[in-house]
Amino acid sequence: MLAGCASSATARRDDAAVTVEDAPTAGNVTVRVGLGPLVPPRYRGGVRVRATDGARLVDALTDASGTARFTLDRSLRWDLTAAEPGYSAVSLLGVRPDLATEVLLRATHGRRPDEVRDVTLSGAILGRSAPRSAVLLDGARGTTVSRDEAFSLTLPTWPGAPLARLVALELDEASSFLNGWISPPLSPDSLAPLTVTLPAAPSRPQRLELRVDYPSIGRLTGERIDSVLSEIVARVKYTDAGAQLVPVGRSRLERPDVGSFSRWIVEAWEGELAPELIAATLRFRGELPLRASVTTRPSFRGVVPAFSVVGTLASRAGAPGSATFEVVAQGWSRAAFSVTVGDTVAWEGYGLDDAPWEARPLPPLPPGVTWSSLTTARGPVVARACVLRDLPLSPNAWMSPAPALSLRSLLTVCEDVGSTLASP
Repeated sequence: MLAGCASSATARRDDAAVTVEDAPTAGNVTVRVGLGPLVPPRYRGGVRVRATDGARLVDALTDASGTARFTLDRSLRWDLTAAEPGYSAVSLLGVRPDLATEVLLRATHGRRPDEVRDVTLSGAILGRSAPRSAVLLDGARGTTVSRDEAFSLTLPTWPGAPLARLVALELDEASSFLNGWISPPLSPDSLAPLTVTLPAAPSRPQRLELRVDYPSIGRLTGERIDSVLSEIVARVKYTDAGAQLVPVGRSRLERPDVGSFSRWIVEAWEGELAPELIAATLRFRGELPLRASVTTRPSFRGVVPAFSVVGTLASRAGAPGSATFEVVAQGWSRAAFSVTVGDTVAWEGYGLDDAPWEARPLPPLPPGVTWSSLTTARGPVVARACVLRDLPLSPNAWMSPAPALSLRSLLTVCEDVGSTLASP
């Protein structure tokens, strides 16, 4: 998977700066690399970043602040890949100097970070509508179902951790929402017993109707919807496993009546218990089926996500551990790719220019990083080509802590099956 050689580059490993020699015009590229799973991410020196123009390889290590710096020929387009063993690699394709950005590498190793400690939150639940009705408690590791007045649960914390909030949802026997409550932010350093007081006038979710539009031609028409695979109405919590979701409502994305749009019926609270995202994943049938997602964030009212026409979107397996991508991202924010090993995302890439991908290869990994070191997961290695529509006023998908690509973009469309790669 190597392209060219590194002899045309010089590296100063002490300050993590790399310069391409004799570049006719030079521009700076700065990449800060955060390491998950904790939020905020951790930064350290020695993380590997590789730049290539398809002929030359230029390598750098991050400094103590997590930053790698390059000076590159601005007349060329560069592919940058940040990677470390035990983390999902991230590539930025078609980079133009000058660029300053950040990428987040998500942990795949499953080890609990050393700086995490557990604290115990205990208290009482008052105001149930019926004795021993089920109350879902979420905001910690996992979800606790309590039918007693007293409760106790574990909160993970670490230096700089976002303050947790406890969500309590009362359910009836049919699992319908009866009442809802959310705590103020909780400081792990001064956790006192917490009283969950469900509102005397029950707080119930409100009905909200959204809309999703589809093009009238191409592979993403309403008539081609095969199934709605998943839906979530949620708030975000932060644990030692990274950003996770707390369900605080339900939704139903209906099939289009006339083919051009779907009604999206949402049950969600307003105020402090309001969701932070509403998302759905769909499968579109066809000779080459597609998997698509839509994710909205506040404010929800009046926002109409609209899928654009999908043109060329294909991956092709090559030699062991290699693949190429054909993507036309016209009408979309960018082209992208993902590579999974079993159920684990091992590598993601994002286009930073609007040029179509024509037999665009996977870029080379940095030195010292191999396919087998990215994840210990086992299973088929599958590459998928994607197109994305960026979420407005949100971090770029390559730096968002959201746990899945579908939650980091307003719209995503990827190959449903993809291409199975031979083991590298």
